[in-house]
Amino acid sequence: MMKDKLLKLAGHSFVYGVGNALGAVGGFILIPLYTHVLSTGEYGVLELLNRTADILMLFMLMGVRQAFIRFYFDRDDAEWHKTVVFTTIALVLASATIISLIFFPFKGLIADALFKGSASETLFVFVIIWVILNLLVTVGMTHLQIQMKSVKYVTINFISFIFFITSNIILVYIYRKGIIGILITNIWTSGLIGFTFLFFLIRWTRINLSFDLAKGLLKFGLPFLPTAAFGFLLMNSDRYILGMVSSLDAVGVYSLSYKIGFLGLGLIMGSFGKAWSPFLFENYNKSEGPALIGRVFTYYTLISVTAGLLISVMAPIVIPLISPKSFHSSSKFVPLMCLGSIFYGMTCLADAGILIAKKTGYKAFIFGFCSLIAIGLNFALVPRYGSLGAAIAIAFSFLTLFIVNLYISNKFYVIQIEYKKILLIFICAITVYLFSIFLFNFGHNIKYMNIFSILSFLIYPAMLWFGGFFSTDEKLFVRGLFAKLRLRTTEATSKV
Repeated sequence: MMKDKLLKLAGHSFVYGVGNALGAVGGFILIPLYTHVLSTGEYGVLELLNRTADILMLFMLMGVRQAFIRFYFDRDDAEWHKTVVFTTIALVLASATIISLIFFPFKGLIADALFKGSASETLFVFVIIWVILNLLVTVGMTHLQIQMKSVKYVTINFISFIFFITSNIILVYIYRKGIIGILITNIWTSGLIGFTFLFFLIRWTRINLSFDLAKGLLKFGLPFLPTAAFGFLLMNSDRYILGMVSSLDAVGVYSLSYKIGFLGLGLIMGSFGKAWSPFLFENYNKSEGPALIGRVFTYYTLISVTAGLLISVMAPIVIPLISPKSFHSSSKFVPLMCLGSIFYGMTCLADAGILIAKKTGYKAFIFGFCSLIAIGLNFALVPRYGSLGAAIAIAFSFLTLFIVNLYISNKFYVIQIEYKKILLIFICAITVYLFSIFLFNFGHNIKYMNIFSILSFLIYPAMLWFGGFFSTDEKLFVRGLFAKLRLRTTEATSKV
């Protein structure tokens, strides 16, 4: 039944969601630490260092992670699995070594170009070391994901979370080591987990290297590079251009809004995405497939818009509580960031037809086209409107990405998207957000009005409930959940 399949998808997403939630919680906990210890300019440098690490990871992996998952399932025997694992590790480390040797002689020029002389060569070297160690973590965690060892996956995430938070508190807050302390934390946390994976995986595989397999992995993985590179430009060009046109202080303030605005995407898509692909390929060719996938799309949109609305409503109140005054203006950009993250998450589901038809070559064109739009919008808007222009560019670029992706994907497989319900979700969310901002801006001198602006969020589910979003069966299901919850609460209370 459709309901059983949806509940199964929700269950798998929840398991992985626990691990992803730890990372999101850790990132949120560190916001007040970083913003109170680092200046806005230093926070901007840190953001650009992180984005530089992302692009180094992208090229060092060479799409091999996707190839690793694909080739692992070609045969169902232990020796083949060992060969795939070891060959992947060898290939990734070889790639990391070559790319590091290429970049290393130009570390000074890169640091000066990207950070306007605000970052030393040492910081760039630390980033390279961190990225190489993080590659080992990526391979190890991917192997756990392939084996569906979700408990170990979450446990390792938890251990990494504890080490990461503890080290940041000691080095950044107590000893005031600043950006150096943050990078040292990244290095030793990734090194501890990465070398542990390396030790156990090599002991298990016993050096089963296949050069033919390495060629196959590269042949499969390298075509993913253009798409990933364009995706990087689409998602990160705003901060680089803002740094070029404006200042590192502007990048620091803008980056805080980006981090908070995309928090919902990290929590939701990080967990849902791991269960989505198996669910899609298991159900797309069933008679109810297009309707089922369309229903999942609706539920995902509902959840992501709800999270984005809640973050947007709370941002003007929460950001002043977790950061010094120099960062407070970042709350103005959070709603646009949330909107961009929502459209990006919808894009990840809308490309179902491209994946089903194995027409992944289109993704390079789609991301390339949208990255050019993003870069063009940033150069057009940032010089005139600063950070607001960059935020508008992000939201519009991801909307374009969603529309183009859906249009091309529907050429191969038509999802029965419930457009009226999707539109109703956005109308209700925008209405509630505007009402909340009205309460916040025009009643900030009135006692407790901030609380009422947050509580206005509760109008949103009421509008959906009475606005016809939920079907009769869905309403009965929700009522049944609340009835069970009341029953369990009554039983627990009576025992006490």
